[in-house]
Amino acid sequence: MTAQTLYVIDGYNLLHRLTDLKGSKNDEMEDRRLKLIRRLIGFSAGKQLQFHLVFDAPPDRRGRENHPGVRVDYASPSADDFIRYIIAQNQGSRQIVIVTSDRKDIGEYARSCGLTWMEAETFWKQFSITGKKRSHHTAKEDGNAPSGWSSADTDWLRKAFEDHDRSL
Repeated sequence: MTAQTLYVIDGYNLLHRLTDLKGSKNDEMEDRRLKLIRRLIGFSAGKQLQFHLVFDAPPDRRGRENHPGVRVDYASPSADDFIRYIIAQNQGSRQIVIVTSDRKDIGEYARSCGLTWMEAETFWKQFSITGKKRSHHTAKEDGNAPSGWSSADTDWLRKAFEDHDRSL
């Protein structure tokens, strides 16, 4: 059995570099985070991939969310500190890739600890090209939910879309 690759992603670092997840000028950061999570769920579907998004915790949100193929942590005091902790705990791991364009504070540290480091733009280009067809599919389109998908995940996404539609 092939080991899963875990991509630990500096969430805001990636979001601030993506133009294809931006909507209107009024697009709130929460909407962009949800778009990113949905895209990563699609990228992980049917593959030996896991994503761990780490965001700096807003004042009103701390903790963890779990989605099929995607774990989201809202870290305090900072996402950078949380990611450095993950790196320190997993030195030399070949199954973990650190995704950030923060070369100085995180990228070089990851490499010095024997982990693979990838710039955010490179990561997004790679997955946007290789995962394009998967990224937009839904369980209804092909009748198959991603591995690990539960009815609670469907309910969560349905509520997120309903809340988003009401805000328009």
